[in-house]
Amino acid sequence: MRLFVIFFALAFIAIAAGCSEQTTSPPPPALRNAAASLFQPESSIGRKPHTALKTLFSFNGADGNQPHAGLTLVNSKLYGTTYNGGAHDKGTVFEMGAFGKERVVYSFNGADGEKPWAELTPVNGKLYGTTVGGGANDMGTVFELGTLGGERVVHSFNGADGLYPYSGLTVVNGELYGTTNSGGAHGMGNVFELDLSSGKERVVHSFNGADGAFPFAGLTAVNDKLYGTTASGGANEKGTIFELGAFGGERVVYSFSGADGRRPYAGLTLVNDKLYGTTTYGGAHDKGTVFEVDLSSGGERVVYSFNGADGERPYAGPTLVNNKLYGTTGGGGANEKGSVFELGAFGGERVVYSFNGADGRGPVGRLTLVNGNLYSTTQRGGANDKGAVFELTP
Repeated sequence: MRLFVIFFALAFIAIAAGCSEQTTSPPPPALRNAAASLFQPESSIGRKPHTALKTLFSFNGADGNQPHAGLTLVNSKLYGTTYNGGAHDKGTVFEMGAFGKERVVYSFNGADGEKPWAELTPVNGKLYGTTVGGGANDMGTVFELGTLGGERVVHSFNGADGLYPYSGLTVVNGELYGTTNSGGAHGMGNVFELDLSSGKERVVHSFNGADGAFPFAGLTAVNDKLYGTTASGGANEKGTIFELGAFGGERVVYSFSGADGRRPYAGLTLVNDKLYGTTTYGGAHDKGTVFEVDLSSGGERVVYSFNGADGERPYAGPTLVNNKLYGTTGGGGANEKGSVFELGAFGGERVVYSFNGADGRGPVGRLTLVNGNLYSTTQRGGANDKGAVFELTP
């Protein structure tokens, strides 16, 4: 199992560095239309120009290596995870304080989990997250962590109840929900529920291929339903958007065909009764898309297709800021090391920043808005080529 996880880590790095797509069976543990319903017309009057990106911190290995996830704000500090590095080179949870000061909150050792990929979720003063490997069965865990340290394994996956949880966690009525990339009844991943008080885990749905396969991202709660994506499966085996009801009934909202995107690795962003997300491949140039799905009709629309010069291979979902969507691409841009993009009125895209390597490369995490600034990580680049934390003012 451990070799499978390590293989994916290497494959993912190669993808973000600009190599060709890897297969996804199983996946690696791994048109352009108006969007007036979302955006307000933009005006150039009094518009503040974008400032240069600022690298707040470069990882050196001992304090973390390869951060894949975005950042979580808790009490004026940002918390995140690194896939490798730390005291045992099995990943860390870190804290970013004022002035870019970093502190390792916890280093995983394997028995308590290893290789955390996703963002952290705060609940009642604690941080909850997942690790792709490690735990009692070396198949991944859900863990709990205090902001001052002290880690506890809440659940260790065993394969039948899921395998390789890459997703972050979503809180609904005091329960945690997430996805596992593999495992479950058909070996194609599942949606699980975890009771925080008892630590008991329940499989809500196991994917069978026709209804999606190999979910990679977390879930988005809308009213009494959960929405998410699968990187493969569906009618065309190119990925799906799915809906889960209160009692676990699953419905495929949309199956991607390729021209409209393929391989959605990211979660979904709710704006005005519509869901927005990204596909890592597909679209007009097969370099990824930003899409919109109407929840009432289930209709999908490509808001933008990337062409490489403006970015390619978006892995994270978009973030809404002042009626515009902001996101990252793992490759492309002016230096082919990834970009930060903005989508304005009618789907018009603009490259806000192109990474050059010294300031980071291969961003795959979601952007977090704090006091008017956007924060996230790059999995590589920075002073030591082990990843960085950056700040950008939109």
